Amino acid sequence: MTDSVNWVAFREPRGFIVPEIILWAQEWRPNLKILLFSLALFAAQAGSTWTSLFDGKTMQGWSTAGAVQWTVTDGALSANPSAQPAITGADGKPTHPAGFLRSDASYANFDLTAEFYSEKNTNSGVFVRCAAGQTISQNSCYEVNISDNHPTHPTGSIVGMHSTLPTRAATAGKWSTMEIGAHGSHIVVKVDGKTMLDVKDEKFTTGAIALQAGGPNGPGPVRFRNIRVRS
Repeated sequence: MTDSVNWVAFREPRGFIVPEIILWAQEWRPNLKILLFSLALFAAQAGSTWTSLFDGKTMQGWSTAGAVQWTVTDGALSANPSAQPAITGADGKPTHPAGFLRSDASYANFDLTAEFYSEKNTNSGVFVRCAAGQTISQNSCYEVNISDNHPTHPTGSIVGMHSTLPTRAATAGKWSTMEIGAHGSHIVVKVDGKTMLDVKDEKFTTGAIALQAGGPNGPGPVRFRNIRVRS
């Protein structure tokens, strides 16, 4: 291929060139294909609409899993494992409860945004593409962590797969926004507008969304609001 440019004038059907409006097409196919693909992707995203996954009043559209108790408090899905009665852990010792809210709907290619509130001792996360019929864990979903002080996979990381380190988000003690884009194998995670991860991964392809409260790294409170998805 050369760098030469071939221009073609488009004539009006009756055989003469329109005096004031002349359309030109550049026969540079590689760049044209890229342009058309980008325009198609932009049109598809622009044409889709955001759907709210939480009405601010009820847990409609969500199912609970695990021992932790969820409530709707001040317009947010809320759980505080540290304030709930202890349960007996797998080792026979008392421990704080943990659990999830799981969306009734499943999503393959999507953009997700949610506001969350956490504290320093919070162990939470947003799980996506959770396989149907399986226990919610990093073995059946992508677990996007909410745990600023996690030693290896802090907030915005995909636990066990992709870490944000050496970058750490500072979200404890305030409301923050998490954005997750999953399109095919391309996954992007943003926290408060900053890109924390931009990776390729093909392990999970479709499934539910799940919100975590409690776990081995902390029983602190967590709250979610303004949860929306576009697919």
